[in-house]
Amino acid sequence: MQKMDVFLPSLRVHELVGRLPKMPSPPSSYNELFDELKTGSPKRERVARLLQEDPVMTAKLLQLVNSSAYGDPVDYSDPMAAFSGQGTDTLKELIELSHKYSHFNATQSSGFSPHSLWEHSRQVSRLAGWIVEAEESNEADEDAKQLAVTAGLLHDIGKVALAANLPRQFNEAQFHARASKVPFWQAEQQTLGATHSEVGGWMMCTWGLPLPVVEAVTLHHHPSRQPGRKFSALTAVHFANAFSHAETMDQLPALVETSYVDALRIRHRVPMWWDYCQKKLKEENASPVAA
Repeated sequence: MQKMDVFLPSLRVHELVGRLPKMPSPPSSYNELFDELKTGSPKRERVARLLQEDPVMTAKLLQLVNSSAYGDPVDYSDPMAAFSGQGTDTLKELIELSHKYSHFNATQSSGFSPHSLWEHSRQVSRLAGWIVEAEESNEADEDAKQLAVTAGLLHDIGKVALAANLPRQFNEAQFHARASKVPFWQAEQQTLGATHSEVGGWMMCTWGLPLPVVEAVTLHHHPSRQPGRKFSALTAVHFANAFSHAETMDQLPALVETSYVDALRIRHRVPMWWDYCQKKLKEENASPVAA
């Protein structure tokens, strides 16, 4: 297990993670991915796109690839890079194994919408990558960008695990957040004794994912708890998450941790990140849909 100095999980987090065997994944993602691999000569671009659409399957596959059963542990944040050393048959076996963790219907009783979270996670993933591009003046280090993209995709993985395995408690947290008009993470802390970010981060840590990804998942609501004071995947995911919820820049102060902004001295950079992301979204929306 890799070391994570910024996060020593509480006994409650350990307890919760021990009660989370089910990881739901939309059946359509599994079926499309498996069908592509059955062609015998799967297209890398299509496999990558399908993985990017499903954070749970990506997380489970990365966990399985990191297991001793499939050779030496890898430390890749790019799922396709991590799988590049695996043959098609092995990758199909990994996908079948990951699908055994799929209990999609288990989330229904929690009043939780996996599809809404998939869309949010995909948007945060794209935004995080664009923020890295903007910060690096469009010459972003690909490794740094991929860390942010992967962390964005997985940042809310703890919500999926909690909703699938502890639907009653998760529903209580949702009700408390609405009734008390408090952030969901705060309602989780009060009702569950831990937050989805803590649970998700510790899961990613025990699964052997890269430390920057673990930090971003764990601290995306509280980045100031990270002792470093430089731009990182955590920075990109924190702002990407805020951008995904904001309709205008005026709404950002209520969605980001201002002490973190001041500590990194990046207040003047945020409008540039916002403008770049808005431009990329317009370009994406204007592009024809691929067949």
